[in-house]
Amino acid sequence: MANHMHYLEKRLARNVLYFDTHQGRLDVYDDTACDKDLMDAWRSGAFSSLDVALQFSIDGAQLRPDKPSEAWVFIWVIHNLPPTIRYTKAFVIPATIVLGPNKPVEIDSFLFPSLYHVAALQREGLIVFDASLGRAVPSCRPVIIFGTADSLGSAAMTGMVGHSGRYGCQLYCNMLSRRRMGDSHYYPAMNRPIDYAVANCVHPDVTDDDLAEYRDQLPVKYAQNIDFLLGARTQADYRQRQLDLGLCKQTLFSGLPLQLLPVPSNFTMDIMHLSVLNHPDLFIKLFTSKLDVYEPDDRQDWDWAVFYRNNALWEAHGETVDLCSSYIPSAFGCTPCNPAKKINTGYKAWEYQLYFYGLCPALYRHILPCKYWVNYCRLVAGIRLLQRHTMSHADVI
Repeated sequence: MANHMHYLEKRLARNVLYFDTHQGRLDVYDDTACDKDLMDAWRSGAFSSLDVALQFSIDGAQLRPDKPSEAWVFIWVIHNLPPTIRYTKAFVIPATIVLGPNKPVEIDSFLFPSLYHVAALQREGLIVFDASLGRAVPSCRPVIIFGTADSLGSAAMTGMVGHSGRYGCQLYCNMLSRRRMGDSHYYPAMNRPIDYAVANCVHPDVTDDDLAEYRDQLPVKYAQNIDFLLGARTQADYRQRQLDLGLCKQTLFSGLPLQLLPVPSNFTMDIMHLSVLNHPDLFIKLFTSKLDVYEPDDRQDWDWAVFYRNNALWEAHGETVDLCSSYIPSAFGCTPCNPAKKINTGYKAWEYQLYFYGLCPALYRHILPCKYWVNYCRLVAGIRLLQRHTMSHADVI
């Protein structure tokens, strides 16, 4: 196990050498050690072989389906270990369990003991006996490289406004969202809608190049904005600054004496809910015409809504999904249920995964108009790349 704990430093050393000799790219992207910020920290000596790289993760768990029973669980994941064992039950360390039935009102009071413990070890050091070296390591330091949660938990942990805010990106980039007239919920629409004149939302179309620029110098921007937020003198001024900055409060992670990846670079996106739940739900609502419609839009014009007013086709499609179950290997786990019967009654993330990204590229081919099927397949191809254990440089491009 002591040998396993040296996995991250060996991979970082290899990746830094390859990166520096191959025009700033890697041959394979497969794990934490491929992170450029972490490689920079290793190259500069800010992260050493004696440090322990930690991920702090929080999530809610609905314990009973028939009544409110939510509990929140905080865990530690050790990234010095190889990914083959890092996420197994024996090495995922419980940090806190917050009892339900309701979610915690002030999450910082539950975060504080865990972060205080890490801060104390960072200041005082942790003496560890390294069996692989045959000696004690006196100055081992734990450093939190990632704080992870779903979009709601992330907003509570990071102090940002959340996904429905004007600056709703979990990475705190500069991209402004847009909203409908009279609606306070913002959406990250890159293109400006036609005949659109909602105040503070009429900025030009956002390009892919703009996204890269929006991610530049985030820690500096975040620090300046926090100072400006904390400078508010009245409650009304504070609320206005929250809206302008996309921040509600300062995060406790800023108080750690050692920050390898500064706030907000240590917070990550929640691509599990985005790709496995949100995307399938959106597309199926488009195909079945269950998405909300607002004037002057008209469902009658939706040529992509192939199941609209054709319930027989939707039911036949569901029966086809049932017939596919016998061809899915048992190693894939639970097979998707008939979506015509079960899609609105608790379709699970793994069912969406197999149904939407596994079966539907074939099953939709003779149902969707070609241009929409091609567009959908591009999404499937991109998500499949993101979900691989390993990506090549060509895959990333």
